[in-house]
Amino acid sequence: MLVETILANLLLDDTSVTAVIDDRIFYRHLPRDPTFPAIVYHHISDPHDSATGIGRQRVQYDCIGETLAGAKELATKVRDALHGDQHKGVYDSVRISFVEYQDMHPGESDTDTGLETYLVDFIVTYTEA
Repeated sequence: MLVETILANLLLDDTSVTAVIDDRIFYRHLPRDPTFPAIVYHHISDPHDSATGIGRQRVQYDCIGETLAGAKELATKVRDALHGDQHKGVYDSVRISFVEYQDMHPGESDTDTGLETYLVDFIVTYTEA
């Protein structure tokens, strides 16, 4: 299973996140005619140390809402749900050691739709189990 898919599933297991988005978390793109708020996540990079097998994957979450305050509140819930060693363990063939919060900041406003985005970045330290 891919690291970004594991983290998406962990967010779907977090009631503080699903209370806001239900199951509206998507990889790379929103579907046609989406409902908001929603999350779009991206695999940004995944450097590996070939000697140790340790990977450090960067994953970004675009938290999209009707207001900037709503998008930021969702981004804070994502940060709180994932950051730390609370999800340390083996998921299918991936051993997650740590999910490190990196940054959270406003994204671009969509002037056509009026939607706002807040971005949250993590580095996930892992190995193939």
